[in-house]
Amino acid sequence: MSTAIDRLPVTKREKGEIKKWITDSRRKRIEILITGRTGVGKSTLVNSLVGRPVAEAGNMRAVTKVVTDYQVTTEEGVEVVVWDSPGLQDSSGNEEEYLAELKAKCSDVDVVIFCIKLATTRSELKVAQKELRAINKLTTTFGPKLWKHAIFVLTFANTLEAMLKVKPDCERLFNDKLQEWEGRIQGALIEAGVPKKIAEKVPVQPAGHPRKPHLPGREYWLSKLWLVFLKCAKQHSKPGITLLNLHRLKRASDVNEKDFSKKGYEQPIVVDKNDMALAGLVSGIGVALNGVAIGAGIGATVGAAGAGVGAVVGLVVGGGVGLAAGLLLHHWQTREKHSR
Repeated sequence: MSTAIDRLPVTKREKGEIKKWITDSRRKRIEILITGRTGVGKSTLVNSLVGRPVAEAGNMRAVTKVVTDYQVTTEEGVEVVVWDSPGLQDSSGNEEEYLAELKAKCSDVDVVIFCIKLATTRSELKVAQKELRAINKLTTTFGPKLWKHAIFVLTFANTLEAMLKVKPDCERLFNDKLQEWEGRIQGALIEAGVPKKIAEKVPVQPAGHPRKPHLPGREYWLSKLWLVFLKCAKQHSKPGITLLNLHRLKRASDVNEKDFSKKGYEQPIVVDKNDMALAGLVSGIGVALNGVAIGAGIGATVGAAGAGVGAVVGLVVGGGVGLAAGLLLHHWQTREKHSR
């Protein structure tokens, strides 16, 4: 962390403030629970979101046989723990044992990722609908509040895109399919006893092939997914998640197709005004600066001290303007607080 911040073109005092914010605000341990049927791309997905090769990728094979915690401590001093399993949805007969073991081991999850393969056939849809039964089991085990920090990811969305690409209204049909799934998932949550106000806020996002960055109506789907993932995580884990991915944050004008030939966790996270708005992370000042100073938006979301991460992210993706926006936002927030 120190090396990365020391390279920032800011004053010594400002570097100290940034270091202090990250050190004091971030949690040094981030726990992620990822669930889904074996072979839906859980490991590849979580690695892409964390920005590190944490979980073992099996390329559609049943790699994980027991409740497993993949752990890695990064050079930034952040310990990432990913709780994986054979999947509540697998017909292994170990579901009750799995739940008991998971509850005993996984005491403080920061974010839940529920993976479902986006069905393209009737048989796949039948399987996927059965997978939603795991919602009831997780709710019974952990309580409805589990879903306050959860995201549903529809994997292999590129397969659906390929089927719809020949049709002139591909984008509309793709969005209709996603809305259908949003309805199914919300219905399953409410049926499991999750309050409607929580169920309606749980996001549902598509995930395609890591080396194909675009989906219908969605440029840079991984970037958009990462922003929603960040928003869903518990407040104390957001500085750490952001710190792990600072080196990946880029503007669209700074990336090229070669960047997406890399593995998912090595690819850039493209952040612009539209992405920030869709993720609900953009602030008024971020919009006013036309997306250049997006550091202000992230700073306002991931911590009370907008100057901290706002300054770092702003410098990475927007230069000095991002720093100015982050500091200004922090000033406005402080002034507003004292004026109340």
